[in-house]
Amino acid sequence: MATQIQYMKRTLPSVIFLKFLYDNNNVIEKLEGKIELYKSDGNYEEIISIIEGEFEKIQSEIKETFTDDYEICCRNINYYIDLLRAIIKSANVFSKVIQNNIIDKVEEQWKKILKIKDINECTKEIDLDSIRKRCILKHLHDLKLDKKLIMSNLDVYKTFLQEKWEKIIGYINPEHGHLYIKIENDSVGIIEEYSNFLYSYDYICDFYLDKLSSDDITISTDIQNLINNISLDKILSNNVNKTCYNENYIQLYI
Repeated sequence: MATQIQYMKRTLPSVIFLKFLYDNNNVIEKLEGKIELYKSDGNYEEIISIIEGEFEKIQSEIKETFTDDYEICCRNINYYIDLLRAIIKSANVFSKVIQNNIIDKVEEQWKKILKIKDINECTKEIDLDSIRKRCILKHLHDLKLDKKLIMSNLDVYKTFLQEKWEKIIGYINPEHGHLYIKIENDSVGIIEEYSNFLYSYDYICDFYLDKLSSDDITISTDIQNLINNISLDKILSNNVNKTCYNENYIQLYI
């Protein structure tokens, strides 16, 4: 399966602008190796060097593949930056000053990336709920893009999702208890545990996803609170058998 996963990582439509992440000895593997060494040698300059050095790979990939794909480019570059942030923040080996220095370098790289194709409309809030919502929207868009490959490689894609999200989930999940989401607009009705949602390929939504925004997403540690605030008028006015109404949500209507 390892060979199948490596092939999938390089061919999925959703990984455009991110293929450098799936090279052998990629930036994530390098970072994790240097973070492990930092525990003994205290040298964080090499960590910054790796982050800055990857800029050329990203620049090259965007220049080679970008046409007018502003939205997917924004989603994927934000995913990369959120992934770096998750790895650095979750390491628990840096002082606050050093951690902030490394994060500042990550933010500098993000700004440079946006200038490559003048992607000025790409914004990125760094609070946890904003990151959580970004991940939800990316996941839905990616599932739709990858639909054909998913259907013929379910087990491989499920393993890919685990690798794709586990580091970010480890960072944005609460230390105690569970995190739940409600996604709700005229075309979507989903209530789910947060990590279960990101690890699942069940949410392939065939409607026009650009209608969905972060304003349609509610995140809470209290699932009952989400249930109590379901918009029943939206359920009644739509076909609850649509792909993007999950069982948890539909049961509230039945």
